[in-house]
Amino acid sequence: MDFATEAEAFLSHDFTHIVIGGGTAGLVVASRLSEDPTITVGVLEAGPAAFNEPRINVPGRLGETLFTEYDWQFETTPQPGLGGRKIPWNRGKALGGSSAMNFMMWCRGNKGDYDAWEKLGNKGWGWDGMLSYFKKSETFQVPTQEYQKKHQAHYDHEYHGTSGPLHTIYSAEYGASCQYWHETLNNLGVESNPSHMSGSSVGAWTALTAVDPSTQKRCYSAPAYYLPVSHRENLIVLTNATVRNVVLERHSASGEQIAKGVCFIHNSKQHTVNVSGEIILSAGS
Repeated sequence: MDFATEAEAFLSHDFTHIVIGGGTAGLVVASRLSEDPTITVGVLEAGPAAFNEPRINVPGRLGETLFTEYDWQFETTPQPGLGGRKIPWNRGKALGGSSAMNFMMWCRGNKGDYDAWEKLGNKGWGWDGMLSYFKKSETFQVPTQEYQKKHQAHYDHEYHGTSGPLHTIYSAEYGASCQYWHETLNNLGVESNPSHMSGSSVGAWTALTAVDPSTQKRCYSAPAYYLPVSHRENLIVLTNATVRNVVLERHSASGEQIAKGVCFIHNSKQHTVNVSGEIILSAGS
């Protein structure tokens, strides 16, 4: 069984690992862990599965998931510099997390930011350590020479993957004004960046999108990382399940607190699932 519709079915499994949050990262973790058939992975996701939702799948319906049932609709604290206003902080509430929210942009952070993580003591989290994993996630669709020239769609092969589960592609169409914006910014002193995926996004560049060219549907964490492996009997997902807390028990010998289970709400009822191994908290940021 790969997809539990009821809590009772989910609880019938003996889990070695529980992933809290079936979002952008959580489904990647669950997919990778369940490659090992000797472990059993459970995923608890607060939102629904929405594989057939046009507002998510259709590229042209950009932004229609905001302030809907697929959005946590968070807000910031009051901002002193904005007259005390609170700013919307939209986050995805669906299987696939914020990657399910239809904004399509595919880009990377700045090299210096990743390197700063590593300098703080996080070995392997610098740009050089992360780049291979960026590429591993991606199948980049190379644009034609004619398209590159027309839309300033530059790229550098060195920084793109060719066999990952997520499809990245330049948009099939652009609005009429797009043909002018590179030149306009150049005239204002902003140079075009011909390699915006190489660790610096400074400058003007044409953005990639996460769209599967074979279906013209958006490609995000749920169809890319979960659906292809959903047949695995050791990967079980429960949606519409909101986690309340991690269950801790004190070890009798060491006195340390050990995570032994997860308490969650499903269909207005509270349940506790036990785990013999690890609990991965991947509930958004």
